[in-house]
Amino acid sequence: MLSKMFSKKLLSGVAVVLAFAFAGASQEKKDLAGLTEQQKRGHELFLHATKTASCSTCHLLAGEGVAVGPDLTNLAGVATPEGMRVAIESTQTVYVVSVKLNKGSSFPAMKGSDDGTFVDYFDLSKTPPFDRKIAKKDIDSVTQNSIWKHPPGSADYTSDELADVISYLRYVAKGDHKAVKLQ
Repeated sequence: MLSKMFSKKLLSGVAVVLAFAFAGASQEKKDLAGLTEQQKRGHELFLHATKTASCSTCHLLAGEGVAVGPDLTNLAGVATPEGMRVAIESTQTVYVVSVKLNKGSSFPAMKGSDDGTFVDYFDLSKTPPFDRKIAKKDIDSVTQNSIWKHPPGSADYTSDELADVISYLRYVAKGDHKAVKLQ
């Protein structure tokens, strides 16, 4: 039983990685008039979470939020609700690195652009993330992050709250009005 559950989660995780690999979905404002009650609650949590930074602090969805983190439309379009739960609750992410400057300070970041001389990093130690343009010569090292945690991963959201957010994400991605129920 446990091996079957792990396999499902692992496969869902693969879907998550593939979804992010095909980023770039349209971020047009979506008509929210037809949302179900569950999706309305999910929309509210996406924009105004109270347990941690809201999803919209780092993610752009349906024209709302900030485009720092991965495009959630792609994730919601291919992952199962349980796969999305795994991604949301994940405390680590491959997109976040630790940037150490020559002066000794370091910060968790997501890389933006790189023109060969300067690199844009979104400093995740700030809420909302702060865009820092840093000369490559001022960077001592960039390593895999081991400190920063994805905010929802440590916020103790209930299964119902996560289902609400996932239902909203699936509506935006696919126009899906089906209720989401998580175990």
